[in-house]
This record gives sequence, C-alpha cells and structure tokens, in this order.
Amino acid sequence: MFSSRLLLKYFRLTVVALLLFSFKAGAQIDAPLPPSDQPVIQRPHSIRKAVLYSAVLPGLGQFYNKKYWKIPIVYAALGATGYFVMENHKQYQYYYQGLEKLILTGEDIFEGRFTEDNLIFISNTYRRWRDLSIILFVAAYGLNILDAYVDAHFFHFDISDDLSMKVQPTIQNHYLGIYAGLHFTINFEASSKRQLPKNFSF
Repeated sequence: MFSSRLLLKYFRLTVVALLLFSFKAGAQIDAPLPPSDQPVIQRPHSIRKAVLYSAVLPGLGQFYNKKYWKIPIVYAALGATGYFVMENHKQYQYYYQGLEKLILTGEDIFEGRFTEDNLIFISNTYRRWRDLSIILFVAAYGLNILDAYVDAHFFHFDISDDLSMKVQPTIQNHYLGIYAGLHFTINFEASSKRQLPKNFSF
C-alpha cells in the first residue's frame, strides 16, 4: 500500500516536472527574436503605382508614399491656380461680351466708364492672366506627379540617422608645389537591398 502511494506520488511529480520542462522549452523556442536578429522584410513599393495614383487623383500618390503632409500642399497649389483660371476667364468673358455689345449694337453696359480701347486692353489682360493661370495649374499638376515619382523612387532609402560627414585638412603634393586643402568624407547607409557605397571621398 505504501509502495503504491509512493510510486503514484513520484509519477505525479515526474509528470509535473515534464510538463514544466516542455512548457519552458516551448516558450524559449517561440520567444520572439531580438529586433537586431529579426530579418527585415520590406514590402515592394511600386513607382508606377505612385505615378498612376497621382495622375488619376492628385495627392493619392503622396498618400501611397506615406507623405501625408504633402497632400494639403498639393491641393492648395491646384486650388489656387484653378481658382485664378476660373476667375480670370470669368472677367475676360464679362469685358469681352461688353466690348462686343458696344461694337455690334452700341449698347454700353459699363455706362461710359470705359472706352472701346479700354475694353480691348482689359479683355486682353484678363485673357493673358487666364492663360498664365492654366500654365501654372498644369505645372502644379505635373509637379504633383513628379513629386510622387521621386518619393516612390527613394521610398526604402533612409539616410537621416546614418548620414555623417567629416572634414579634415589635407596637404597634397603637386608638380607646381604643395597645396593645402580640405578632405570631405561622407558616410551613409541605405535600408534598401540596393546598397550604396558607404564611403565617398573627394
């Protein structure tokens, strides 16, 4: 009786010990690796998508590139130039139609405030301003696409923390004499798989 109870006790202790050991071993195996030992997996970032998004909807390419602070700038530039396009075109039509009525029917909607030459000059001025606003609007739209392209191209490059530059005095021997100068050394690393040279000297 005593021996059976003792064996049962030892059996229970052994089972508990094995369970604790297996739990501890499993915890060690499943434990996450330190950040320095974990492989860095980068999701592919498409330059074509960034350009296409910005072309279809301005600011969407910046959103795709995670440059969220640029989106208000894009819409401010497009909104301002678009407003001047519509406003200058509206003023051009107003004065040009008044000029047409004055010439064709003799009706003066300006009640003598402007002569025919004045209306020609004002109409041409607003037309030039409208055309210039259109050019600026197209330029802003194009810069929106170009900005998305550049940010997408350098999306995986991060040199902000690893960039360093050293400036050292140097003396060079030349056939005309000895010259003193400065030696610049730039060290940087890139987080992309396309590694750049880590040292440039010039």
